[in-house]
Amino acid sequence: MASGDDQQDELGKVLAVASSKGGVGKSTLVMALASALENNGLDVGILDNDPNQPVIEWLSETKIPGITAYPKVSDNDVFDRIDAMRRNHDIVLADMEGSANLGVAMAIASADLVLVPSQGSSLDHKEAAKTLGLIKNQSKLQRRDIPYRIVFTRTNPAITPRSLKHAYEQLRERNLPILKEEFTNLDAFKLFVEEGQSLYKLNADQAPNLKGALATLHRLAAEVISIIQDPEHGLEKPTSSSEHAEEA
Repeated sequence: MASGDDQQDELGKVLAVASSKGGVGKSTLVMALASALENNGLDVGILDNDPNQPVIEWLSETKIPGITAYPKVSDNDVFDRIDAMRRNHDIVLADMEGSANLGVAMAIASADLVLVPSQGSSLDHKEAAKTLGLIKNQSKLQRRDIPYRIVFTRTNPAITPRSLKHAYEQLRERNLPILKEEFTNLDAFKLFVEEGQSLYKLNADQAPNLKGALATLHRLAAEVISIIQDPEHGLEKPTSSSEHAEEA
């Protein structure tokens, strides 16, 4: 009979993508990461708890083998649904509602890693602080540090505006962990959603910047996997997630 630890190791990992603010590219990031993880041979389950059900819509016409989407459940059922999904998939992605509610808190409580999307504006920075507060509270309740990273989305791969530079400085001053790779604003990252297929099924005629998008996504997915395997990956110094959230 397998021990409790062995059984825990057999469960799939959970990546929650959460922000108290909508319109930060959260769902597109989830779908892009799902494409990359499936392309790497992982069986991916996605809990689409966004009220608009963008992931369900994405997969409505063309099924992608290796990616299964589950429709929205009530806030009270989020934890149990994710727990059940972990038993059937190598990795579970939770695309949560753009608010700081109970369902988001339950997804965070389940997570091996939380990604907090931000476009770098002062408003996004303030909204991200609400999500970091949820991470802090759930870390205390779960009696474990819940790893997280802030990920900049919809950034221009060629230009870094002053507002984004200022956001970098603020986060570094407050010792908040950032993904080194950004989810850039490339057309390919919009087109694959509109086409209802994996990013890897596009061709260069459909998306002239496809090669750059795939390279970006490969680096992003590799960084995410590395952090799930080692929560200290990429951190300048060992600091617990609850301490980070405290400073937010």
